Amino acid sequence: TGPFRSVTTHFREIAASAGAVTFAEQAANFYRGVSTTITRAALIGGTKMATYDQTKTTLRATLRWRDDVPWERYSLQLVASVAAGLAITLASSPATNARTLIMAAEPGTYRGFL
Repeated sequence: TGPFRSVTTHFREIAASAGAVTFAEQAANFYRGVSTTITRAALIGGTKMATYDQTKTTLRATLRWRDDVPWERYSLQLVASVAAGLAITLASSPATNARTLIMAAEPGTYRGFL
């Protein structure tokens, strides 16, 4: 009963806190910033896959790096990952800033992302 008792108490406290927040704020405020979060997720997903694959393809063609040579494979993965990370940061930064502004603003200040 020891560990399970503390877990159930913890979940009851979380439920009570969520109920108090819902009562104090409006339930619709939980969804504030959803459109910017979805936009950011789409930017990250598309940028990540396109940049990673294109970088690996370009490196294979120009430097003739292959996947069957270990140091070339790891170099391909490292360079492609760094390029994808940089591209993701540049592409998602405006959406991240907009999301932060919308979620921190008073309710009704903004009416969506665009």
